[in-house]
Amino acid sequence: MENIVEVIGQLRNMRLCKNLDEETLTLLAESCEAVSLAENSILEVEPDQPFPFYLITSGKVLVSIPKGKNEYTDYVLKDGDFFGGEVVLHGKHSLYMVSGMIETHLLRIDVDQLAVLLHNSPLLKANLQEAMDIYRTIRGRHFQWLGEDETVYLLVREHPAALIVSMALPFLWAWGAIALFWLADMIGVASFSVITEWIAVGVTLFALGLAIWRFFDWRNDYYLLTDQRVVWLEQTIGLYDSRQEAPINAIRSEVLNSTFFGRLFGFADVIVKTYMGQVPLHNIGEPERVKAMIQEVRRMDEQREQTAGADMMANIIKRKLTPPETVQETPAPAPLQLEDQPEKIPPPPAPATRLTDYFSSRIEQGDVITYRKHGYVLFKKVWLPSLFMILILAGMIYLLYLSISGSLEFPSTIAILLFGLFLLSLPTIGWLYQYIDWRNDIYQITTDRIVDSDKKPLGDEHTKSALLENIQSMEHVRLGILGILLNYGSVIISVGTETQFTFDGIRDPARAQQDIFNRMQSNQKKKEQSEASKRWEEVGDWLAVFKRLTDEPQQNQNPSKFDQNSG
Repeated sequence: MENIVEVIGQLRNMRLCKNLDEETLTLLAESCEAVSLAENSILEVEPDQPFPFYLITSGKVLVSIPKGKNEYTDYVLKDGDFFGGEVVLHGKHSLYMVSGMIETHLLRIDVDQLAVLLHNSPLLKANLQEAMDIYRTIRGRHFQWLGEDETVYLLVREHPAALIVSMALPFLWAWGAIALFWLADMIGVASFSVITEWIAVGVTLFALGLAIWRFFDWRNDYYLLTDQRVVWLEQTIGLYDSRQEAPINAIRSEVLNSTFFGRLFGFADVIVKTYMGQVPLHNIGEPERVKAMIQEVRRMDEQREQTAGADMMANIIKRKLTPPETVQETPAPAPLQLEDQPEKIPPPPAPATRLTDYFSSRIEQGDVITYRKHGYVLFKKVWLPSLFMILILAGMIYLLYLSISGSLEFPSTIAILLFGLFLLSLPTIGWLYQYIDWRNDIYQITTDRIVDSDKKPLGDEHTKSALLENIQSMEHVRLGILGILLNYGSVIISVGTETQFTFDGIRDPARAQQDIFNRMQSNQKKKEQSEASKRWEEVGDWLAVFKRLTDEPQQNQNPSKFDQNSG
């Protein structure tokens, strides 16, 4: 029974089992079989039987699904995730290939037993279907910016009723087109009737196009809640693409805003507020449930930090209060002689790498990530001097050809060459100026701050920076068709009360935003661990002193045999 209680405790913390009653949890736990998977080992299953359903209680696995001939789709799952749901929900019998990335513990459930549980518990089936939809959407849209260890708890679009409300304008335009057709039939003048009908056709096509555009615009927007952040993905076809997010530990409150139509159809805005920014979740269904989920994820994040802090406290206090064991010292191995230590000289960078770095828009050197503006920005700067250089060079070649062939006696070949080189130097200097100006305009992400530096050739240099821990919110945008096609845009970073940093015109702004977010998360964890370690070190020192003081009276009351004899 102890194992069943332990399994129930593990299941209760999984999103698949949220809101399940104790009876269903008990039946689910009784159907589970514990399975261990060693690091770098393959999960063995019977090939002739339906693939079982697995829940991951701890660890991490790499799952490969056959996609075609000799092609696989790979993704990583960790504790709290599951795999094998396609078999029980859709009857798919294709085998997974599962390997343990680290030592992993699983709960195995046969498909037939799970099917019975799903039939008897609609809530369990709904949870499984919701989680499967999240998996399918994320893998289908290639959300590469999600972290490997990041778990998605919620992925929703705006409520369909919000889409219907947004269709009111195309609907009115369509009714206007019908009215024009009716007016055309009422008009007796043939030429005017034809013109009116053509206008009605144009209005109809416009209304249809607007309706289709709004449908795909609705379809491309997502709101995500993960164990690390809240995210708003927005894409307006051909015009706009952005991702706005806020870390879970930066969230301070959630506010519900609803309209008359929202209350009528059951949708509202959930505004997630941080210290100085916010991430709006527009027109989502079941807003109270979404708000409760955000609060639950915040609570889980705080609980994880408390658990980690408690473990650290226990280890530090144990180390402080436990007397060090007497360990027989072994002589240290003799150091290698100088001639035995080969000198390690880092290999020089390849020439191709050095040449590429001159035009790279993202360079990672150690702990510093440097972004330059997109190559398209450089092209806009240098296209005119490049055109002049090509024209002057072509003219030089043509005149030199005429001079050498004898068709042109004046000016001489030397004069053409010298004058041409002089003319060529002018746009070349302009080209180099624009290139250096582009190269010197950089944005950097270091271990603890972001830096915006702009240095004009032969001019002033302006540099500003901000600590990563002061960032309140971020979003990235890609404006216009070129911004989407060429994948360039801006990352907008809110710092403090009024300061705003903007990484303008960079390539792949989503990746830059992800780089900043990763550094923020890493620094936050290091800072919290350092502060907690320092705090518990002090507590451990206090307890060690207290233990020493309480042990001294006992030692005085029980003197050693030597002391008694001497008395």
